This record gives sequence, C-alpha cells and structure tokens, in this order.
Amino acid sequence: MATIDPKLLTNYINLTYQSEKDSTWEEATNKLMKQRHLKKVDLVHVLEDGVKANPPTTNDERLRFLTRIPLPRWWEAPFHDILVKPLADAKIKLPQKTSQWGQEIYAITAGILDFPRKKLPESVWKYEDDEPLPRLQPKLRALILNEARYRLSKFGAKIKGAMLYGGAATFQYHEGADIDCSIYVDWDDFEGDEELLQSAFKSVEIPWEGFVIHLFVKPSDQQEQVEVADASYNVLKDEWALPPLILPRDFDPNIYFAPMLEMAEKKAQKIDKLLGRVTREWAKLKTAVEARKEGPRDPEMVEKRVILQKVILKQEIDRLVEVFAEIWVGRKKMHDALRQKFVDQNHVDRFIRFQPPEVMWKYLDESGYVEYLKLLAKAHEEGVIDKLLDSI
Repeated sequence: MATIDPKLLTNYINLTYQSEKDSTWEEATNKLMKQRHLKKVDLVHVLEDGVKANPPTTNDERLRFLTRIPLPRWWEAPFHDILVKPLADAKIKLPQKTSQWGQEIYAITAGILDFPRKKLPESVWKYEDDEPLPRLQPKLRALILNEARYRLSKFGAKIKGAMLYGGAATFQYHEGADIDCSIYVDWDDFEGDEELLQSAFKSVEIPWEGFVIHLFVKPSDQQEQVEVADASYNVLKDEWALPPLILPRDFDPNIYFAPMLEMAEKKAQKIDKLLGRVTREWAKLKTAVEARKEGPRDPEMVEKRVILQKVILKQEIDRLVEVFAEIWVGRKKMHDALRQKFVDQNHVDRFIRFQPPEVMWKYLDESGYVEYLKLLAKAHEEGVIDKLLDSI
C-alpha cells in the first residue's frame, strides 16, 4: 500500500478541505503525485488513512472533499458517517458520486478518449513548411537509436527495426504522454537468451522534454514491423509507417463512445467495491495481527481471527484480480487479432481499434486503476500475495 509522511498528508488533507480555489488544490495534488510517484488509486488509499486520522470539522470541508474526489467508496462505511451523513442530515445537496474524477490531475495517459489537438507535440516532432506531416525530432531519433543499439550490444544483439507509437504520436495526447518504441532484433544473428534480453528492456524509461520514452524488444515470433496503434513511425527509416488519424473537427469522445463508456463506468464501480472490500479486510487483518502482538487475553481466539481474515482477504483479492484479468486478457486478445489483420492486409479500417475492450482499458487507465491493478495481478500470479499472507 502507498504511504507518505504523516505531516505531509495532514497538510494535503487540510488543503483539500479548506482551499476555496480548485486550481490551488489541483496544483498541490499534481505536485504530491509527481513527487511521490503516485497514481490516482494510490492517492485514494493514502487519503483513506488521512480522512480517518484527520476528519473534516465542518460541512464546508466535507462538501469540498466530496466535490473534488467524489468516489463511491466515501458513501460506504466507515467514511459515510464521517463525510456523507452530516451533509445529508443538514439537507445539503451531495455531489454525484463517480469513478472518474480530477480530469486535470496528473493525466498523462493519452488515447482514444481524449479530445484531438491541432498539432502533434513539437518537442517530439519537427514541422517543416513544405511537408504535410512532421518528422521525428532529429535529436530524439538519435537518442532512441543510440540507446537501443547500446543496450542491445550488451547482449550481442543487433537492431533490425524501430517503430515508435503511443500517445505522443497521435493528435490525442497529453503533455507527459508515453513515447513507446518497439525494437526489432535480428534474431537470425542472435545467439543469446531472448527472454533475458526482453526483460532487460522492460524497465527502460528515458525522459524527453516532459515525456517518457519506453523501449520494448519485440519477440522473435513477431518479426513483421507492425504496431496495433492509431499511428506509428519507422524510426530507422525516418518516415511515417501509419500517419496519425485525423478525427472529425467536432469529435467528442464522450458522445462517440457513450454506450461503451457506460459499460466502462459500471465496471469501474464494480472495481471500486472490490477495492473497498480488499482495503477493509486488510485493515481488519492488521488489527488482529497487532492484537496478537500485544498479548491478548484470549490468544486462541485472536489467532483464529487472524487465520480467518487471511482467508477472507485472499478471497477478496482473488475476486478483484479475476475481474481485472478478464479486462486485461480481453484487450490482449483484441490486439493479437488486430495485429494479424494489419499483417495480412494492406488497408485496415482506421477506426477498428475503437472497440469495447480498448475503451474499457483506456477509461480505467485514465482513472488511475490500471498500473496498480497490473502490479497486484502480477504479484497474485507469481504467488507473492500467498507468500505475504503466509508470513503473517
């Protein structure tokens, strides 16, 4: 679970309660999340402890908090009595609860749910008067190729291709969006361990003008230089492989994807409930473990509670991971099928990616769920959760 310094948390909680300007709160939230490397879901877990330790003292403070972070979990115990009930008793209109909050806060994930811009980011792309589309900034291109070649050389591998894609290659981007780049290796000339080579690239993150470059090594069974993306750029050839999609001038993702977004919101609400259960059962287990250390009057009863809570917590985590894994696997299957279409056909409908699995994934990602749940799912799959519970 994410943690921050108690004093810092108290200061942030008080600012959330008391600041009259949303812009001041948004600036403070962005600063906190960037400094502590938090996603939205991490911040919410931290806020749960903060609200319990430092509850609001007035209805104005409660209303500001619920307006800024109107998550359904605040309507559940134990937060309902702290935040919601006093407002309801005073007949103060409550904000509408939703899983999508703080749209201006640390939103670096770009994609099909964003409003299109007029131009691509000029820190990444170089516009020239006589060209309809920009080229990759020469210094960025050199950086990507130099990094790829240097890192591959450590394993005795040679580069065969490099395809750039991700938010920064589309008109639907945020400042700070990912710059993803697939590295294609000459597998015929490679004698090392493929899995080891791929693993070495998974943690590569290179900062560039407020963006983050990720390098990935494509597996040997995917040698066709094709990306399932809205746009892709051949870095080695220095040319567009798939130009960025130009959407209609009046494109509004909230209207265009309305039915799919409704499905995504229902899934997010289900995840909210499951996350809330996991958090509450973890707190109960923590209380029982602390009681066991303090020398309880009935050690056997406390030990039974510890054992029971571990079983309950494991069940709740299983349910949460199962729901997320279904979304994750569904998106991967869609991408695999689309990749084959791109490989087999020269002309594929540019809107083909606009399907429920992709919209669902992007919606959850922009709401701050994906990174946390991916880590949880991987830990669950590798037996880390079981080991942790067994050690308690």
